[in-house]
This record gives sequence, structure tokens and C-alpha cells, in this order.
Amino acid sequence: MREIEMLIERFDLLLDAPDSVSKLRHLILDVAIRGKLVDQDPNDEPASVLLERIAEEKARLVKEGKIKKPKKLPAIDPDEVPFELPAEWKFFRFGFAFDIQGGTQPPKSTFMDSPGQGYIRLLQIRDFGTKPVPTYVPEDRVRRFCTEDDILIGRYGASVGKIFTGMRGAYNVALAKLVYPNGAFAKEYLINMLRTGLFQNPVTGISRSAQAGFNKGDLFPLILPLPPLPEQHRIVAKVDQLMALCDELEQQQAEREKVRVKANSAAVQTLLACNSPTIFTRNWKRIRDNFDLLYSDPANVQELRQGILQLAVQGKLVPQDVNDEPASVLLERITEEKARLVKEGKIKKDKPFSNLISDVPPFEIPVTWQWTTLQSIFEISRGGSPRPSGDPLYFGGNIPWITVYEITKDDEKYLTRTKDGLTEEGKKKSRLISPDDLLITNSGATLGVPKISLISGCINDGVAVLRNFHSFEINNYSYLYLYQQTSSFRNINQGQGQPNLNTSILASWHFPLPPLPEQRRIVAKVDQLMAQCDELETKLATSQGVSSRLLEAVVAGVVDS
Repeated sequence: MREIEMLIERFDLLLDAPDSVSKLRHLILDVAIRGKLVDQDPNDEPASVLLERIAEEKARLVKEGKIKKPKKLPAIDPDEVPFELPAEWKFFRFGFAFDIQGGTQPPKSTFMDSPGQGYIRLLQIRDFGTKPVPTYVPEDRVRRFCTEDDILIGRYGASVGKIFTGMRGAYNVALAKLVYPNGAFAKEYLINMLRTGLFQNPVTGISRSAQAGFNKGDLFPLILPLPPLPEQHRIVAKVDQLMALCDELEQQQAEREKVRVKANSAAVQTLLACNSPTIFTRNWKRIRDNFDLLYSDPANVQELRQGILQLAVQGKLVPQDVNDEPASVLLERITEEKARLVKEGKIKKDKPFSNLISDVPPFEIPVTWQWTTLQSIFEISRGGSPRPSGDPLYFGGNIPWITVYEITKDDEKYLTRTKDGLTEEGKKKSRLISPDDLLITNSGATLGVPKISLISGCINDGVAVLRNFHSFEINNYSYLYLYQQTSSFRNINQGQGQPNLNTSILASWHFPLPPLPEQRRIVAKVDQLMAQCDELETKLATSQGVSSRLLEAVVAGVVDS
């Protein structure tokens, strides 16, 4: 019994394992129902006597016509027993001791938001969450009721098998009430037992049509452990004590993470405050050297990546070179090339700017850079989607079909393949793009995600293409800038339900253009730093994996002891 207390005393060594305290809580309950949490008392009335009383009580109720004669359940075969129990414990089948009563569902036309004469509260799954929505129905329209002392079980969907208690009223069909004999079970022991994997695993695996769910017949064969009644009460007391310790550990974990998040944010802000590449290099080394102290979750490294990109597009990541041709000269050449192509009818004239975009650029850039707009350096077009979707006249061909999914399915910089294709007829209803075209999603919750295509294909109407009409290689730097701007794209208030990055917004979007040689230096530096972020994430994931395996080994040792 001492093993789990020793584990809790030294649990700070395992706090960084994912879901460590949650796993500890499950371990406590698992050990409890195996008879390993508290000592047995030879003076306790054995569980076999409790089972005899349950059988006698059920026989009496059947004889009096208060319950139906239960169906006979098969005896428990030794091969079915999930683990060994103490001598005075017994396994029993769910249906031997328990029944369940399903709820009722009055018509929604009878629902009221506040109580009235003759109305009763109708309990639903949501009422046991953090944001209950009380609903009241006529009392004569329901037939199942519960008190604060009753145990309810979720019957369907995501809440199947979840245990609820502590509320009075009627309950709907998504809940079932556990009916159990008086004098044989401590309520809190039942709740703890039903929350273990011994009950949860088989129940959550039951399916009814398209969603998870169970009937009486699904539960009745389940095998559960019964301790002597006095030991049930001792188990409950011990579980309460250990769960209170888990609460303390959870608080420690939260405080530790709060310190890490604060330190991480401070480190990133220090990076963002760098006004020269030299200072950045010094501060970056400090983060790398203290990475274990700053981070506990690989997902948190994303903030660091965004900080690197922000410095990159502001001209603070690599030094400027006075020998570089200024970006203003590069922009003049691009502008001249554009004017010629428009005059020859090879590209269209500029689109009107969007009034959603400020005339003022969002930040300062080095003197050798030049603020411009995406439209000044790209030909911007939106894709097209053949209709109706799925029509074999248009879909199922060999021409790569580039959708929002293809761009957002991963964090890769390049698009190399698609899972679906268009026919030649479908291509006529869409827009064809070429290798090296820069793509960006332009609608929905995932707008603003860029990718460079290495293939020819057709883009749907949720994707826009930013095509170079000149011979200057700016795609790699432009990709970094668009990626860094994703959150800004999504924050545009367009006054409509479905966000849409239309071509006018893209056309007028501010673009910080560096000299070409500096663009190449920026891309190389970002690639180097992102590779280091990858290494740090891998190290962190490995560390978490070691902590998880250590926790699993310790848990297994406690269970098997």
C-alpha cells in the first residue's frame, strides 16, 4: 500500500511526462479496485455475504412483483477474471447487482428556460459541465427522476460511460440512472470503480449505429470487483486523501508551467527587441543553452519560430551589406517589366486596392529595403472550382487538383503531389498554375497559408496564385513573409461570417522588399535556425518520451506489486 504514496512523494521527477497527474489519478483508482490501496481487515464481513444478500433482496422484490425476474447470467469463468483479488473480495457481473433506468425526452415544444408551476428541471449532459443551461419541462411529461445521491451514466456519443452525480430532477435519454441495492455498496466506491478502465474501456467501445452508446444487455455481462463494505469506506477515504495530493501536484505543475511560459515569453521578447544581428546571435545562444528550462511542450516552440520570422522580415536577422544593390533599384526593374507586359497584353492591369488595408506600413525596415505591395511584384489570381463538385466530367483525371487541404495538410514548404485530379474538361473550369508559383489559401478558417508549388496543376477557388511576371527569384523570401503574416491575414475585420482573403486585399498588402543578396542570406539564416528549432523540439519530445516510459514503468510496478 505504501508504494503509491512513495510514488506521490517523488512524483516531481515525473511531472513533465504528458498527462502525468491524470495518469496518477487513474493509477490510484486502478490500484483501489484491485485491493492494493488499503489493508484488508480479517474482521470485515466478506463480500460473499454481500452477494448473498443482494440475491435474497432481488428474489424478494421479484416475489412481491416490484421488479421483473432477471435473466440468468452466466457464471464467471476463471479465464474471464481480469486480475487477482484479495481473499475476502468477490467478482460479480454488472447485471447481478445493478440495473439501469433510461431517461425520457419530452417534446422540445414543452421546454421552458425558467421553472413554473408543475414544471421540473430536465437534466442533460451539458448541465454537468461548466456552462449548464437549465431546462424545465412539465412534470407529468417525464417518468424518470433522480436525486442528488443518484449516479447517472452517459449513454451516447462523446459522453458515453461518463459518471455524473449531485443533481436533482428528471433526466433525458442521453443519461441512465444506476440502480443498486441498499447496504451492499458505498456510493463513492461505486463512482470510483465506474471511472476505472475496467468499466470505461468496454463501455466506450460499444457502438449503436453511427455513434457510441449502450443498452442494458451490453452492461449486464461486465465483471466488476466487490470488496467488503467496511473496506469500501476505507478505500473511499484513502482515494479522497490521495486525490487531494493530486490536486496539489496539479497546482505545482501549473505553477511550474506558468514560470516557464513567462520565461519563454520574456526570452522571445528579448529576441524581438534585438536591433542588430549581433545582439540576436547572443540572445539566441542564451535561449539554446537554457532550452530545457524554458520549454516543456514541443508545441510552445512555435512562438520562438514566429519570433525568428518576425525579425527576418524586419531586417534584424542578418546584417545589411552596403555593397548590395538597394531594393529600390530592384523594384524599378520589376515595375518597368510589369509596364511592358501590361502594354503587350500579357498580364492584366493592377486591381484596385482594398480599403481594409491601411496606407501606413506596419513596421520600420532598413534603409536599403523598400516598402511596396504584393501586386507590385506578383500577378495575383484566384483559382476556380468546376461545378458540380465530384462530377466525373471534371473530376478523376490526371491533372493535379490543388485544394485548400493540399496546402494546409502539413507544414512543408513545397507542394509536390495531390491526392485528386481533374480531367481536361475540369481544367477548363479552373485555373492552371506552373512549377515555382507561390500559392496561398484565401478563404475560411485556414486562410493565409502559403506554399510553393513544384508541380503544374489546377487551383480551386479557395486558393490564390502569386506568380512572378519577372525573372528575379524572390519566392523563397516571399514565402517566409507570407507565412509570418498568416495571423495578420486572419485578423482582418471584413464584417462578414466567412473570412475571405480576396485578390484586392492581397493586391494591396504591404510587402517589405530587401535587396536580392540579402533575401538569400535571410532564407539561409532562417533555414539554419529552423533546423535548430527542429533539433530542440526533437530533444524535448525525446525527454517527454523518456518521462512517459519511466512513468509507465513505475505505474506498472505499483500495479503488479
